[in-house]
Amino acid sequence: MKKFVLAAVLFLVGILFFASTSLAALCGDARTEGSEECDNGQNNCDNCPNACRTNCVLPRCGDYAVDSGEQCDDFTNNSDKIPGACRTSCKKAYCGDGVLDLAQGEACDDANQDAFDGCHQCQKCIELKDNLMLSNAAGKTIVVCPKDYEFKDQGQEGVVVLSSPGMTFDCQGATIRGAATLASSVAQSTKVPSPVKDLGSQKSTSARASRQKEGSGKQSLEVTPRPVDPPAGPAAIIAQGTGIVVAADNIVVRNCRVTNFRTGIKIQSSGSVLLDNSVCKNQKDIVAIQAGNYGVKNYCAVPSSWSENGKPGCTFSCP
Repeated sequence: MKKFVLAAVLFLVGILFFASTSLAALCGDARTEGSEECDNGQNNCDNCPNACRTNCVLPRCGDYAVDSGEQCDDFTNNSDKIPGACRTSCKKAYCGDGVLDLAQGEACDDANQDAFDGCHQCQKCIELKDNLMLSNAAGKTIVVCPKDYEFKDQGQEGVVVLSSPGMTFDCQGATIRGAATLASSVAQSTKVPSPVKDLGSQKSTSARASRQKEGSGKQSLEVTPRPVDPPAGPAAIIAQGTGIVVAADNIVVRNCRVTNFRTGIKIQSSGSVLLDNSVCKNQKDIVAIQAGNYGVKNYCAVPSSWSENGKPGCTFSCP
């Protein structure tokens, strides 16, 4: 009997302890206690931005409500694989997330910042850099990200060297501009040395002045003017380097604007086609070392600088 009474007492004590503990951490009583992360009482809300949730946890990505710092939140529909979906970081689909989002105008998304791997800013194009050698694109089309590029063409000849047979190089209207070097256009003149003081010249000058004084009754001072250096001439712009070098056969170069180089485009091979390019204001616009190339609707400042089979390779003058 005593054992039964003792067990009943212990049971009641346990119930009372559990009840008191539960009451002490009751979610929704506006007191943050126990394992609760927050508790705003009746203001707890599951679809209100930045609110304490009804299970007394803080707002977070993936709880459906769009909180501060989140761009979206679709709960279980957040995905890092579905095109256009809200990402699991609660960011909207973006260029660089590794998912091809065609609806956002992406042509590719390789999730890196390499500007020279064929996918740049989610477009299938490459940025240009000086001494860019394209030697592994045989039969492929390389598209340039359209912008205005400026280079000094340092190192090997050619900002861009096309050395893959049968490739197409499409600038999409991008400009490849040579960075000008300033140089003095006036040769240095020979400077007249300043008079050198010596006793002999001083004596001659004194004697001459003395004779003049005796003859005229007035003292005359003979002065030799100091030569003045000629002023520097205006700076001249010296174009340097080569814009594009076509080093392999049967290459197509199109939609490129090349300007301010010593040589705009140099063709070292045969069978290549230059189409719809604007090659203007270079010292030499297009130079074809080998014969058998073709020009179609190219703009050049000096059409006679490039001819094939007796015909000018530039069909229009520069606009």
